[in-house]
Amino acid sequence: MSRPVRNHSGQSRNPLASWLRSEALPFWADSGIDTVTGACHESVTAVPDAPAGPEIRRTRVQTRQIYTFSAAHCHHWFDDSASTVGSLQAYLHATSTHPRHDCVWVHSTTPCGDIASALLDTYDMAFALLACAWQIRAFGDERASERARVICQLLEDRLRADNGGWLEGNYPSEQRRQNPHMHLLEAFLALHQSDGSPRWLELAQRIIALLEDHFFDPVHGVLLEFFDSNWRPSHQGQVITAEPGHMAEWIYLLKQYSTAVGENLHPIAHHFYATVSRLGRDPHSGLLYNRVTATGRPIDGSKRLWPQAEWIKANLVMAEEGVPGAAELASEGAQQLFRRYMDGCTPGTYLDLIDADDKPVNTPCPASTLYHLTTAAVAWEEFPPQIANRRPAPAASLS
Repeated sequence: MSRPVRNHSGQSRNPLASWLRSEALPFWADSGIDTVTGACHESVTAVPDAPAGPEIRRTRVQTRQIYTFSAAHCHHWFDDSASTVGSLQAYLHATSTHPRHDCVWVHSTTPCGDIASALLDTYDMAFALLACAWQIRAFGDERASERARVICQLLEDRLRADNGGWLEGNYPSEQRRQNPHMHLLEAFLALHQSDGSPRWLELAQRIIALLEDHFFDPVHGVLLEFFDSNWRPSHQGQVITAEPGHMAEWIYLLKQYSTAVGENLHPIAHHFYATVSRLGRDPHSGLLYNRVTATGRPIDGSKRLWPQAEWIKANLVMAEEGVPGAAELASEGAQQLFRRYMDGCTPGTYLDLIDADDKPVNTPCPASTLYHLTTAAVAWEEFPPQIANRRPAPAASLS
C-alpha cells in the first residue's frame, strides 16, 4: 500500500530543492554509497521486490553524483556534500584512472574495484568535465581544473572528427550521436561559468554550429539523434524518431548559451518547445513520451522519469521568456514527479519508468537519474516560475 503523497510545494519556493534537501541527498549520501569502496551504487531498490541492478559500475554514474553533491554544496542543500564528493573522488582515483592517460577515467569498474572496460568514451568524458566544473565552483578544486584541461586535450587530440564534433570514443562505431555533444555543450558552459576561460565558450560555439547544421531538422522541427560518419541522418526503418526529453534538455542549454554570449534565446529553442508541446506529450497525463515519430505517433509510449525533469527545465526557461502558461506547466510538472514517480517509494528514491497506461514499472532506481532531478532544482533557482508574468518575448524566426 502506498503512503500519502508527499507535498513539497509548501516547504520551499523550489519544491525539487526541498525534496533534495530533506530526502534525496541524505539517502544517496548514506544508502547510495558502498561503505566498503566509497563508490556510488549504480541503482538501489525503491519499492519492495524490485529486481537487483547491474553489478558493473560506470564511471559516468560516479561523476554524475559528484555533480549532484557539488551543486548541492553551492546551493547549501546538504551539509555533508564535501565528504560525499571526496568519497566518490577517492574511489575514482583509486580504481578508475586510465592506465595510459593520467587524470582520465576508464569506462567502468567491477564492484571489487578492478577495471571492467578501459574504453575512452566521449559521453563519459562529458560528465567527467561537468563534475570538474562544479567541483571548481563548489570547492575551488585546482585538481579538477587540471583534470578538465587534460580531458579536453585528449578529446581534441584523439577523438576530434575531421568533419566536425567528436567521435563516439576510441573504438569503432558506425554511428554518430547528438547526445554526447549535447552533454559536452553542458560541460563546456559549466566550465565557462566556473572559471571564465573563453576557450570553453569557443568549444560550446562549435557544438551550436553542429546543432544548426546537422542536429536540427527544420522541416519537422525535431532534434535528430543518429547519424552516419558523414553526418547524414540515419533513421530506423526510414521513420524519423525524436526524443522529447532531449529536445527539452536542449532548450535549457540553449538558454545558458544565449546568456553566456549575451544574445536572445536561440530560435531553435522555440521550435523545440513548440514541437514537444504539440507532439511529445501524452494528451491524458501531460507526461513526455520516451520516443515519438516526427509526426507525433508514439514509438515508445512509456515515460521515464528523466524527460519529465527536463520538461520542467524547459518550461522554467520559457516562463522566463514570457511564454504564457509555462510557469504553471513547470509547477505542475514538479507535482507530477512527486505523485507519479515518488509516491510509495523509499524516501529519496523514485520510479524510473511508468508504462503507456501510466502504470508503474517495477525496476531498479538508477542513481544516474538524480542528476536530472538536480539540474531541474538548479534551473528552478535560476528561473523561479513567479517571473512568468513578464511581458511575452517577441516571436523568433530562423530567417
